[in-house]
Amino acid sequence: MRLLRLNEKGDLSLTDDRYEILEPYAILSHTWGEDHDEVLFDDFERNLFENKAGYEKIRFCREQAQKDELQYFWVDTCCIQRANFTEYSEAITSMFRWYRDSAKCYVYLSDVSVSHEDQYSTPTWEPAFRKSRWFTRGWTLQELLAPKIVEFYSRDGRYLGDRNTLEQQIHEITKIPRAALQGTPLTDFSVEERMQWGQTRKTKRKEDEAYCLLGIFNVFLSPRYGEREEAFRRLERKIMKNMSQSHKAMDNWIRVKRYSPENLKIGRLSAVELSMDQRYSKLAVVQQHGEEAPPCEPPLLHSLVGHRKYVRCFTFSLDGKQLASGSSDCTIRLWDVATGLTSQEFEGHKALVEGVAFSPDGKRLASASEDGSVRLWDVAKGSTLQTLESEVRPDTTGYISPLDRVVYHVAFSPDGKRLASGQWNGMVKLWDVATGSALQTLANAHNNYVSDVAFSPDGKWLASASGEGIIKLWEAAGGLRGSAPRTLEGHDRFVRKVTFAPDSKRLASAGADGTVRVWDVETGTMLQMLRGSTDLRDSADLWHPIMDSSMRTMTVQAVAFSGDGKQLMSVSEAGTVRLWDVAGKAREVKKSTLRKHKGIHSAVAFSPDLRWLASTQGSALTIQLWDVREAKEKLERK
Repeated sequence: MRLLRLNEKGDLSLTDDRYEILEPYAILSHTWGEDHDEVLFDDFERNLFENKAGYEKIRFCREQAQKDELQYFWVDTCCIQRANFTEYSEAITSMFRWYRDSAKCYVYLSDVSVSHEDQYSTPTWEPAFRKSRWFTRGWTLQELLAPKIVEFYSRDGRYLGDRNTLEQQIHEITKIPRAALQGTPLTDFSVEERMQWGQTRKTKRKEDEAYCLLGIFNVFLSPRYGEREEAFRRLERKIMKNMSQSHKAMDNWIRVKRYSPENLKIGRLSAVELSMDQRYSKLAVVQQHGEEAPPCEPPLLHSLVGHRKYVRCFTFSLDGKQLASGSSDCTIRLWDVATGLTSQEFEGHKALVEGVAFSPDGKRLASASEDGSVRLWDVAKGSTLQTLESEVRPDTTGYISPLDRVVYHVAFSPDGKRLASGQWNGMVKLWDVATGSALQTLANAHNNYVSDVAFSPDGKWLASASGEGIIKLWEAAGGLRGSAPRTLEGHDRFVRKVTFAPDSKRLASAGADGTVRVWDVETGTMLQMLRGSTDLRDSADLWHPIMDSSMRTMTVQAVAFSGDGKQLMSVSEAGTVRLWDVAGKAREVKKSTLRKHKGIHSAVAFSPDLRWLASTQGSALTIQLWDVREAKEKLERK
């Protein structure tokens, strides 16, 4: 790591490339302009930099570091010799650590200015702050989260606030949980949740979409520019490998003498105490070997191949005969479940497809996209019936974010006459399917993005879930504004999926906190909380110092009721399928694992009859189709 050093005369110089930095230093976070405007390593070496436009931010960093009595500071444009691939590779893989170890991080916002009137009145810079390009770039994610102190400055060098004082605004802009902004270890958040933080961010080079997340997941990858999408696949494989190694470390930890089997109190899927050294006082749930049969694996029916970019979402038709999938290639594909072949391809969206839904009669298909539109399609003809544009409204400062247009999820009412949609900006809308007109708009339904919407089978209720872990129940039959919604709180991470029981009296929710919760629809009270053992170990769920905390909590990606409402089936991002008895006292009946499909399961869906399960991994182009009914029958016979 090279640093810029300010000597007693006020002159700048570059230090040698060092392996270990002992002196405190400041570090700059910014967005790159045109390469020819930036001050690069060679420009600095030849003393040809003061006339370049990019020198302005170096000058700012120098002056601010001097005010903070820091002799050293780091700026990525000129402190890395990019022609030296070894040095450049080390910088890519060390970047998170360099920001984490800095004394202060200065965020220089070149597109935010401060007027002289701001010091006497309400700040006029906040709208520009909210739409700053800095919040849209891939590398700035780790620059926001890694340092101990992050201070924001305008292009005039005016101090705007720090990560603490601007926490509310940053949370609203990025949807990153406040806990992460407050310094909670990133490993406390699930893999999927951290992936979502970078989902809408852009990088100049395709490979950097993966490389900029290395520190977020604490993994190492050697940069290979030119590999394109393969970089993200390598990242996913590395994440899973680290999880597997953590699992092995857990096994070794158990075998240490002080934690020998005779010192363990063993129970089955219930919280029990574990006798341990006080330094490692933790909670463990341990299943006795021999009492539980090995997990049963569902048969793999088909691998659906056809999308040109990674698959984002999919859903089954009501009769379970068709599967619709949406992709980053901006298309929707219709698949025949029996044969695994594509029967239709829908084109029209201008950005990736985030959600799809079949009408009850299977004749229409709705799709939600990052381009800000909802499209209604004729399934038989493959043609567009309606294009419904999302609605954006400025915040209190008058700012409208481009992300506010993103539509995440759609759902048809049981009679197929209405369509509900949920947006990034927390808005829920109800549409007339026949005319394409908006029936109702709830501009502030949620304070965070809408992660799912679902109608009850009787059409009386509409459930909406959010990134803040809150579920709201709206009386859809009498109009969404007819009365205040019921608010269901309990999940401490975002809610991934909501679904109603066949009788519409209960609602099940799947969360990033690793739980499935069952709610009473009429009262809004939680009836049951279902949490299985860890997805990385069939025999035990151990909370211990060796195991990364992200291994303890795996997002539950999908949940569905059986036809009689007595059982629930859930699946996690690790591919663990669980069957729950929810008729009386909640209990896990059995579980199975999608072993042939290793990796983070970024999207999963059950068919309505629980016969099929579709799954895909983060950047995979294929969809795996599993026969879970056969596995379910085997589990019930055991």
